Amino acid sequence: MQNYDERIPTPAPGDINTGCTSPKNPLLIELLGSPVLPLSQEDQPERASAKVKQLERDIVLHGHHYTGIAPFVDLLKRVFARAEVTHPGLAVGTGSAGILVVRYQRNSNTAISNHSWGSAIDLTFADAHGVLHLNAQGSGQVQRGAMMLYDAFRQEGDATGEHVYWGAAFRSSNGGMSRQDGMHFEASAECLRLWKQQGKI
Repeated sequence: MQNYDERIPTPAPGDINTGCTSPKNPLLIELLGSPVLPLSQEDQPERASAKVKQLERDIVLHGHHYTGIAPFVDLLKRVFARAEVTHPGLAVGTGSAGILVVRYQRNSNTAISNHSWGSAIDLTFADAHGVLHLNAQGSGQVQRGAMMLYDAFRQEGDATGEHVYWGAAFRSSNGGMSRQDGMHFEASAECLRLWKQQGKI
């Protein structure tokens, strides 16, 4: 198996996520409803909004089932199919640390994690021995598999308008890399608005 866990430098923020933005809590609440508050730092799936529960669908990655909202799961399936054309084996070498995870953001008791709406995924990638690995926040590096998959996300977004925002561009308030999150991919604000127009959410 190819080493999809190989670490490469994080792309500059201006080189990725062109034309799309990370959605904020108010937009997600407007379009997908609010989780039942208060939350905690732990996953509380029973507190997902009524709309999110209605839209829940499963996807299988690396032999495990994960749950997200229907249009995001459908997008993931198309992206993996696209990636397999140029990078055979990448789908088999990819896992997840979660899609729908209903909780507050780490180190916060007010900001809701975007995973709470099932429209964001944390991806893990296998090394040459097939063992899945996480990519720590703020490392200044991303996994090669994430870069390959970002290319497929970008191509699918260009074709359909369903752009996904890659957390590799996250920065702290002072511009530092402490929030850079190369394993995190989420439906962009523009993508969510498109799904609303199309009646998918």
